[in-house]
Amino acid sequence: MKVILTTDGSDAAEQAIRWFSQLPIHSEECYEVLTVIGPAVYGIVPGDIQDELRRLGNEYAENAFNRVATTMKGFGLRAKHVQRRGHPADEITQYAKDCGAELVVVGAHGASRLSRMLIGSVSEAVATHAPCSVLVMRESDQPKAAAIQPLRVTIASDGSGSPAEMATQVCDLGLPTNTNISLVSVVEHPPLLDPEVQYEPQLNQVMEANLTMLADRLKTFPSIEQHVLEQKHVGSCIASYLLEDKSDIAIVRDKGRSAISRFFMGSVSRYIMHHAHCSVLILRTRHA
Repeated sequence: MKVILTTDGSDAAEQAIRWFSQLPIHSEECYEVLTVIGPAVYGIVPGDIQDELRRLGNEYAENAFNRVATTMKGFGLRAKHVQRRGHPADEITQYAKDCGAELVVVGAHGASRLSRMLIGSVSEAVATHAPCSVLVMRESDQPKAAAIQPLRVTIASDGSGSPAEMATQVCDLGLPTNTNISLVSVVEHPPLLDPEVQYEPQLNQVMEANLTMLADRLKTFPSIEQHVLEQKHVGSCIASYLLEDKSDIAIVRDKGRSAISRFFMGSVSRYIMHHAHCSVLILRTRHA
């Protein structure tokens, strides 16, 4: 899998790469780390000042790369620096397209409970517009030595799409077989309906059947749980489940297929990306 890591020199980005480096999923030892320097300043700014700004930008990017490269080296990984100039979100998205990336890793701003829903504008733009899957890394409220303890991964499914395709994408991530997998679907309960009254029993059965098909495709993982929940708000229900389950990574599927539809990420995916306490993988079939 072609993976691109990104850093802007911030603590959030460096923590994201540190956490990613700990994950027991690495099938390669060297990753490209992309830094983006802001666009050149034109107009009335003198040329010598432009040159100095360019020099400072290059220096900042190099220092940011060196810090994460040192971190990655501590986990047995090597880093290769790739540098671009322009708007960060645009350049990351374009580079992912140019190099055929299958996964882009970005850091989420906000690791504390108060700042958790504040995701960086660049991270959100990349997660929305990238032509491939995007992993928005956020350190969990329950940090663990990921190389020692089994990962807890929750896959949120709305029953759409092919279970075989989704299972293939999940397996391609290289998760260890001792990963604890939770498959979760949520039936949206009408707000005005009595909470004690089941909304549509048949819909629950359909959701359960879809999860069973997905579980069968993921049978290489011996620890799989299935949950069909019924709540008033799908995104809130999944975010609460992730916290209770102490999940390390949430996987949600973006149904957008075309370049146009990628501009409209599903409201549930966006909600989870903002409110989950853990890292969120936006799973997307790669398109040019």
